[in-house]
Amino acid sequence: MLNVSVVVCVYNRADRIAQCLNSILYQNFDSFELIVIDDGSSDKTKEILEKFSPQKKVRIITNKKNFGLMVSRNIGIKQALGKFIVFTDSDCIAEKDWLANLITPFNADANIMIVGGQILDPPVKNYYDIVDKGIYYISDKSRYVKNIFGGNMAFRREFLQDSKFDETLKYGGDEYDLCLQGMKIGKKIFYQHSAKVVHLHRQGLVSNIIRSFLLGLGNGYIKLKHKIFPFFNIKTWLLITIIILLTIGLIFKINYLFLSLFFGVFILIIIYEEMRRKKDISQIVISLPMRFIIEISHSLGYIFSLFNIFFIRIRR
Repeated sequence: MLNVSVVVCVYNRADRIAQCLNSILYQNFDSFELIVIDDGSSDKTKEILEKFSPQKKVRIITNKKNFGLMVSRNIGIKQALGKFIVFTDSDCIAEKDWLANLITPFNADANIMIVGGQILDPPVKNYYDIVDKGIYYISDKSRYVKNIFGGNMAFRREFLQDSKFDETLKYGGDEYDLCLQGMKIGKKIFYQHSAKVVHLHRQGLVSNIIRSFLLGLGNGYIKLKHKIFPFFNIKTWLLITIIILLTIGLIFKINYLFLSLFFGVFILIIIYEEMRRKKDISQIVISLPMRFIIEISHSLGYIFSLFNIFFIRIRR
């Protein structure tokens, strides 16, 4: 039996996929297979993947149409032969010792079912690199955690036989869902700081706003699914309060003292989170306007997930 199956799902990533796959194939670790799920790409991704198909370690599976990330990951699980099943994204580049380091914790503790690795930022080249710096930060050292990120994660095979990716999710919340499932049955999640991939962020105002909204939508759905309360995080509660106070102010023409107070707390929380992401003062100041927009979008995703699910239940 193979030790590791690496699953990479790709959709229209002709600009990144070759670099991603080459970084996996040249690991200083031998006992693995690489399963690539092409989720109905319409660019030149298919042609690029054909160049990798002759390699013994590589299996290419092409979906008839775009099914979505979670369906594609589940297809990869069904095809996997490894004792451990590893996932990374098609816009990630793995360091040479990534696989070896990522699966090491499984051998140290039989109760570890999920291991997540470190996701590094690319060198800062433009404004959006500054904005996205540190968004995948977990810790400065290896330790037990409650959640990891989907761009760098590994599972014991037996866990994924019973706990599949939730295919109702379109984007975000999938790894959180599996972590919650694992903890419910008394299993552990470990963050392996030395297992590193570099994530090449999607650039642009619109892509950042859409990504953050969908992440909020996915995480909100997962919290409702697992009945986790309080449902909203503090930033979302603050945004709801700000919207209510703004509406009251517009209707009754009262002053905005309380609105300013809540708005200030919202900004302070964003600054605190930016500091945790290891940004210096200049980077925080530069990225703050965009981070503010992103956090509002993320909170709106949370709010929309509640109304969306409530509406579906009422309609049924």
